[in-house]
Amino acid sequence: REIGGHNDGGDLRRLYFAPIGLAPGSNWCAAAVWSGLRRACARLGVAMPIAGSAGAQATMAQFKAIPDGWITAAEARANPTLVTAGMVPVWNRSTPGELWLGHIGVTSGPVYDAEGPLFPTVEGNAGPFADRVTAVSVRDLDDPKLFGFGRFTRGS
Repeated sequence: REIGGHNDGGDLRRLYFAPIGLAPGSNWCAAAVWSGLRRACARLGVAMPIAGSAGAQATMAQFKAIPDGWITAAEARANPTLVTAGMVPVWNRSTPGELWLGHIGVTSGPVYDAEGPLFPTVEGNAGPFADRVTAVSVRDLDDPKLFGFGRFTRGS
C-alpha cells in the first residue's frame, strides 16, 4: 500500500515504479498488472505475452493486437461465461473535459449473479482509499465505463 505520500511508498517504488520507469507519484494500477505479469512469467520461465505498460490504454491496445486477445464489454454482457480468472478488465475513469484516463486490474474469478452480474478482481491503486492493491468483489459487468477484458491466448 502507499506509505509516505500519495501514489508513493517503498514497495510501490521497488515493485511497480522502478521496473517500468515510472516516477513516484504516478498512477500505478497498470504498473501493478505489468509487474505481476513480469514476475509470473519470470517464475515460469516463459516470455511475456505482451510488452506491458504503465498505462491502461496502452495495455488495452496490446491485448487488442493479440488474436482473440480482447473481449468487449458488450460481448461479455451477452455471454458472461467468457469472463474467467486471469483476464485484464479496463475501465474509463475520465470525467468530461479530461484526457483519457483509465483503470485496470485482473479478474480473480468468473462472473456470478448477486443482484446483477458481478466479477471479482485484484486491482492496484484501488481500495477504500485508492492506496493499495486490493481484492474487489463487486465490479459490475453492466458498468457503462467498462471497456472490456484483455485475455491471454495459447498462442500469445
